[in-house]
Amino acid sequence: MEARQGMTPQSEDDSREYLVRFCLENFRDKTFEKYIRQTLAGDFAFNLANSLKSANFMPSELTAENGAKRLLLGEFSGTIEISNPDYCGCDIEECNFCRDYPDTPETILMNVPVDWTTIKDIYRKIVDYYSKIKE
Repeated sequence: MEARQGMTPQSEDDSREYLVRFCLENFRDKTFEKYIRQTLAGDFAFNLANSLKSANFMPSELTAENGAKRLLLGEFSGTIEISNPDYCGCDIEECNFCRDYPDTPETILMNVPVDWTTIKDIYRKIVDYYSKIKE
């Protein structure tokens, strides 16, 4: 069971258990477990566990290593207007294309994905903004 889902710490013992699970899921070093279970003050554990329960932890940057690239690439796109490659535009009455397809537009709208660098730049701007609010 994940620490952030499921239980909401209701008591000091629940809080200690929540903190242990949270740390086991998020940190490699396991030396904290005995300290949390036996030494950490119960009221502090309770307040900390409930704060962590409502916190939203996000990486400081997006990378392929933390899975963000796989998650976000292709999720965002924009529409641009480009010249229609099928548009002849010669306006010559003898032109078969102009005669057969008189309503062909000169430009068309094309959906293009937002590139990875732009996604990272946007995310970096958001992280910078919210980190300044906390200070």
